[in-house]
Amino acid sequence: RGFAALQNLEAEARKMSTSDFEKNKLSADRPLTDDADDRFGFSIVAKPLAASVVSAASSAGMVIAVEGKWGSGKSSLINLMHKEIDKTENKNVAVVRFAPWLIGGRDQYVFALTDALAKEIEQQVYACNAPWQSWAEENARKNAELLREYGAQATDFLGHVANLGSLAVPVLGPIAKALGFTSDVLKNAKSDVTIEKRKRQISKMLQEQKLRFIVLLDDLDRLEPAEAVEVLRLIRSVVDFPNVIYVLCYDRDILAHAVEEGLRVKDGKAYLQKIVQVSFRVPRPESFDLRSWITDQAVEIYQEEFPQLDISSPARRDEERNLRSFIDYFGGRMETPREAVMILNSIRFHFPPVKDQVHYPDLVCLHILKVVWPKLYDWLERYIVEWSVVASGDAQLGEGEAVRFRDELRKLLSDDTNLARSQIFKLQDLLPGIGLNFDDDLFKVFEPPSQQILREFDRLKRIGSPDHSRYYFAFANPRLGLSQFEIDGVIELAGRDVSGLKERFLNLASEPRPINGTWFEYLIDRLTRSTHSDWNETVLNNLVVALADIVDDVSQSQNLRMTIGKLDVNDQVVDFVYQILSELRRRNQDLHTNVLTQIISEGDSIVWLLDSFIDGELRRHGKFGSRPEPETTWYLTDQEVESGQLEILRRLKTDIDRRRLFESNSLASPLFRWRDFADGDLGPAREWVKEFTKSDDDFVHVMDRLRGTVMSSDTGISYPFRRSYVAPFTDWSLALKRLRKIADDEHSPEELRKQASDMLNNIDESD
Repeated sequence: RGFAALQNLEAEARKMSTSDFEKNKLSADRPLTDDADDRFGFSIVAKPLAASVVSAASSAGMVIAVEGKWGSGKSSLINLMHKEIDKTENKNVAVVRFAPWLIGGRDQYVFALTDALAKEIEQQVYACNAPWQSWAEENARKNAELLREYGAQATDFLGHVANLGSLAVPVLGPIAKALGFTSDVLKNAKSDVTIEKRKRQISKMLQEQKLRFIVLLDDLDRLEPAEAVEVLRLIRSVVDFPNVIYVLCYDRDILAHAVEEGLRVKDGKAYLQKIVQVSFRVPRPESFDLRSWITDQAVEIYQEEFPQLDISSPARRDEERNLRSFIDYFGGRMETPREAVMILNSIRFHFPPVKDQVHYPDLVCLHILKVVWPKLYDWLERYIVEWSVVASGDAQLGEGEAVRFRDELRKLLSDDTNLARSQIFKLQDLLPGIGLNFDDDLFKVFEPPSQQILREFDRLKRIGSPDHSRYYFAFANPRLGLSQFEIDGVIELAGRDVSGLKERFLNLASEPRPINGTWFEYLIDRLTRSTHSDWNETVLNNLVVALADIVDDVSQSQNLRMTIGKLDVNDQVVDFVYQILSELRRRNQDLHTNVLTQIISEGDSIVWLLDSFIDGELRRHGKFGSRPEPETTWYLTDQEVESGQLEILRRLKTDIDRRRLFESNSLASPLFRWRDFADGDLGPAREWVKEFTKSDDDFVHVMDRLRGTVMSSDTGISYPFRRSYVAPFTDWSLALKRLRKIADDEHSPEELRKQASDMLNNIDESD
């Protein structure tokens, strides 16, 4: 099955063209550089911000902070502001982008910055083309050199040179070149001019210059604490020059924490206030804008994957309404454009490989939660894993598990009771088994689903479908399930080959699932929840005929699930067959009658027909047992069920069906049903027991199959030899006497003696 699934996946992959991959390109989440790409109004903010920054570049110098959370768009805003400054008619403003995280070490920060300022001075003069160009260039060179000398002196480069000791002078060449120090800079830096005097010279020079500098430092909150402290010290004490304005971009909380770590101070925010004169907070995008963008992009992604789909159909309109509802509610938790980008990237990455196996609104909601509410997402993933095995009947929750899940969820929700109820109400649209409980603990989890609800989950491939839930978290079907490709293969086989279908059923019944039961039981569960209206009449006919022939053989499997001492599979098949018959009746009454007559008259599974199929319907009609159920629950008419009862009684007189009954692995229930079918007459069943217990081998076989089954959490499964099961069909005392004789007979086969002894050791005399 796994190989077949891989082949199918490979075939799908081959169908994807280059354009398919191109359309699903993920966003690299780079800062904006062009206002044409601006979705959230940063370009509108950038223009007045640029004007304010330019006007603030006064002779005194200034530090301005642009603050915002990671992903809020600080870098985009700075880029667009830079473009606006470049557009200004004031040509005496130079913008310097300074990236300390790209510099090899903290000792080089000062020189890197002073060198950048020096280059701007030189560049501005070279571009002026004034009549006194030569004089201006020489003056600019001296001013630039003064800045570089200060930078060299402030980095303590000369101290590093002294520490080299007796190393040959040529070694200094590459080091100085790497740091950007020319020989003239090194020579002048060695002079007796103090660093304070040189700084005063630079300040005077900059005050005389008409040129003003705007130094942009982005992402300071990404530096290590020690590096962040050094940059702030640099701005505060070393290069706080006139006509220089610093625009620092950072997340205030993160940078303040870095300062606290680097300087061992209690209040990093107070330290920042000593450095920053003006702060500007990046405006948070309107929540509606973020949600609107997510919605438009999500719809676009869906249409890219299903270009031929009629989006105007009622089903698609319902799906889109559901999508918008999830985005409007949970998308309101988004705070930054980066979160929106992460959500869309996550959808684009996950949806294409599983697009045919998921309900798109559920998937989108899941990826929104993964970004904006990760703790709820983690809880949800664990819940869905447990739900899928509980809803499919593969396992039960341990004691206290539901309570633990409920308590964990309560802690995740709002402390406000009304808001928490609103959150639960919305989660009901996404998660199965979640319910409100106003009288107790506010809500409940793992509420058992009806077959109708499960069928709807499967039909829509929602996250609550046990057979589709894993696709929402991985690119594969559940390890404990069959892929849709395999399910479709069974339906295709049913349309052309009844013998092959029977063989497939029997093979699946012999193969245990890793968790519980067999693959046959899982398949019937899946088929029961499928949309039967999609299958043609041949498929419907052949499914019923095949099952009616093999259910008794299936019940011989040692791997079947058992609940309260009873095999689930018989009732499973009954439910499924009656659903198919109902679909046939809806389409074609004559075909329904023919198929029903065929399986009751000719179906090989006489025990299933007697003990499950007809018996259950007789009880619904009130023919025996409790009062009749409402007619709306009946699958057969009174005439059909009475005809079925008479036909089963007729068949139980034939040699072939009497032998099939003998080969059954359980006899107590079928024999009691035979009594009910015969209007309470035990005679036919007692006669059959007498006929099939003539030899010791047959006697032990029949007695063994009349044993009961008891399931206990303490002792497990036991098989008592009950008087109440045996006495109605044969003399109890004589049966015990015969068993003792067989157990004590040294000439009897060892296995036969062991079976007889085991029954004698597990006698239950209760009525």
